Formats: sequence, structure tokens, C-alpha cells
Amino acid sequence: MINHTTILVVDDEPDIRESVSDILQDEGYRVLLAENGNQARQIFEQQHPDLLLLDIWMPGMDGISLLKECMQKKPDTRIIMMSGHGTVETAIEATRHGAVNYIEKPLSMSKLILSVKTALGHDEQDSKVLLNLPERIGSVGHSQTIQNLQQNIRQSAQHSKHILVRGENGSGRSMWSQILHASSPRGNRPLIEVDAHWLQQQGWHEQLYGIEQNGKFIPGLLEKSAGGTLLLCDLENLQQEGRAALLELMETGTYRRVHGQQNIPLNSRLILTENIHAISLTEIDPNNWLQVINIPPLRNHNADIPELITLFVEQIVSHEQLPFRRFAVSAQNHMRYYAWPGNVSQLKRVVRQLLATVDEDVIEEHHVAKLLAINPSTQDRASLTAYFDQPLREAREQFERDYFLHQLQINGGNISKLAQVAGMERTHLYRKLRSLGVNIKHEKNSK
Repeated sequence: MINHTTILVVDDEPDIRESVSDILQDEGYRVLLAENGNQARQIFEQQHPDLLLLDIWMPGMDGISLLKECMQKKPDTRIIMMSGHGTVETAIEATRHGAVNYIEKPLSMSKLILSVKTALGHDEQDSKVLLNLPERIGSVGHSQTIQNLQQNIRQSAQHSKHILVRGENGSGRSMWSQILHASSPRGNRPLIEVDAHWLQQQGWHEQLYGIEQNGKFIPGLLEKSAGGTLLLCDLENLQQEGRAALLELMETGTYRRVHGQQNIPLNSRLILTENIHAISLTEIDPNNWLQVINIPPLRNHNADIPELITLFVEQIVSHEQLPFRRFAVSAQNHMRYYAWPGNVSQLKRVVRQLLATVDEDVIEEHHVAKLLAINPSTQDRASLTAYFDQPLREAREQFERDYFLHQLQINGGNISKLAQVAGMERTHLYRKLRSLGVNIKHEKNSK
């Protein structure tokens, strides 16, 4: 059955163009082909396709540049990016500029079809199938902690209230936010993810609201995510003015483009994420516009670690062509009782390192202990070594927290002595301890 939906496939590799075309035609779609950006631009302007499957790396005009151009000309265009040499940063950039999905090569045809149907809204049931890694991680775990979180996510997905997702770095704040979107009635509509630090640097007014001038307009993130979800990550990196503007946006339900004169109704669900140790947006949210979901650290559901290891091994072996290795029970047990200051993100990095460096078929406890630089019988050096498995910002934050906890312990919880040792003024010290989540009263009472 022909449904007259037109899809433009843009890729410089003839074999990929033809194979994708054959599959899509079998599904009943009308398919147009372009081998480069210039050819795609002409077809786009003449044929107005419903969906673009767009390769990122092409001679001449690259896919990201073409994506930007198409979104400026027709903001409601559905575009899925494809790449065999992509990075997380590339995927984030693509979604920032309006891509509704990002799939890796070599292409899985079943995932391609699902992505196409989801982007076009042709198969609402298929759009809920948990095929990508974030959603699969979300389905892993039998601990009561993770089951409570899963239930909270499912319930929260069904209403339209804006969400604030809080948790430690590496705990999966963005991942759980993506699952929440996919599980919601908006799951077959756009999910645009943007980092607050980038938003602050680029000018949050223009990026969020868009620009209107001389009868022309450039859509902002709120328009690009209309009908779907805008996921704003690491909110602590957005200055106070921007955070207050978000609360006003939720309260009024409208916004104006920069230089615009008309109020535009908000048609996006906002999901915001922030570090659990940051000063929360809810502290300046007296009207309770946000529902808060707290993501537990991995150490609070360490019983799920063996299942996560299995999933990560499968995913890494499949997508990164590393050799398959089996984790011995003793190795898994050792990993269960490690502190994991970097949470799930650190666990995945460690699994990848072990697969890449161990030459034996079975990864044993001593392999894990060596990588984490700890003796199997002690945990004393675990937190110190774990710093090196984290990005610099997270490692610095973890070190500062451990430093102040250590100094509070040896100084009997005396804040004056701590300020003297640390060489800090007390007001600044209190602010720093609060940002790191160090509870002074608790530390005193635990002596």
C-alpha cells in the first residue's frame, strides 16, 4: 500500500542509498535520492519531502550544515541524521539544531524503520518499543530502588507537568529524561536536548525563543520542540536570570521571539536536569511548577550491577567491535561493592576498559582490582583512584567533597577549624559545603 509519504535519502555511498531506498519502498514510502548536499538542497526546495535521512559526513556541504539550512527554511521538517563516525558531541549538535533522531552506521534496518515511523508518527505502538541503549538501561534492574524509580518515571510520563530530574553526575539524569519522554504521549514527537552551559554561552534568549526581524524569523528551541519535549541538561550552568525566565515561562505558558510582538503558546514539555548538590531550581519555585524526580546513585542499587554489566558488554561488543569477555562471579561481586563515585557512567567506562585490555576469555576479580587500583581485600583507596575515571569537573567536585568530609572528621566537626585548615572565609565555606551536599549537622552527629 502506498501512503504517499516522501522520504529524501542523502548519502554519498551508493550502496547505502540503494539499500535504504529498497527497504523504505517495501514499507510503502516514496523515496528520493541525493548523493551530496547541493543535490539534496535542490530536491528539498522542489519536492518538499516529509522526512530526510541525512548523512553527516559528505564531500562538499556536510550534513549538519544542510540540517541547519533546512530547519531555517522549514522548521517543521523531520530529519534523522546518520553517521558511521559520529561522537556524542556530534549527536548532541544534531539534536540541538532540530534533528529528531540520530542513528549509527552500519544501519540496523529494523531500527531504521522504527526511527522513520516514529519520526513520522505512523506507528505509535512501535514508537514505544525499547530498542535504544538508554531505554534498555531503564528496563534493567530488580532492586526495589530502581523499581520505584521505574514506576515514578512511568507515572510521570503520563501527565503534562514539567519535570526537574536531579541526581549525582554520571547517575543517568539525561538518560532517564529520554526514557520519560519516550514513555509519554509525546514519545513520537521531537525530543531536543541541549546543555545549559552551551545555552548560556550562545545567548539563551535567542536560542530558546527564536528571533523575529523584518518579517522573517529564526525558530528557537521551543518552536523546534513543539508538540514534543525540550530537555535542558545541567541547569546549574545557567545563570539566575535564565533560570528565573524558565519559571516564568512555565507560569505564563507563553513566550515571545526576540524582537517579536506576539505571545506564542508554549507547546513543549520541559524536562530540566541538575546536579543533586547544586542549589535547586525548586528553591526559587514557590508555585511548585515542577515535579521533582531524584535519580539514585549506583551505590544505592548495587544489586543491579551484574545486569548492567551484561547489558554494557552486549552493547560495547556489538557497536565497538571489542572482543566478548565473560565476567566471573567474583569480578561482578567485587564491582558490586565498589563505591562508584562516577555512577553508571563510570561503570560503563570500566567495563569498556576491561574488554579492551584483558586478553583472557574470563575477566576475573584481580583484573577488576588492578584496573580500579585497589586490593581485593580493602576498599581504602577506591575513592582516590576513581577520580581518574571521571571528567575533570566531576573529579574535582568529588575530591573537594572527600576533602571536606575528611577534615570535618579529624577536626571533630568544628567549622572554625575547618575554615582555618582550608584557608577559607566561613561564609564562603558554608556556601561551598552546601553546593557539595556536605551536611554539617549530620557530620557532627555522626562523630
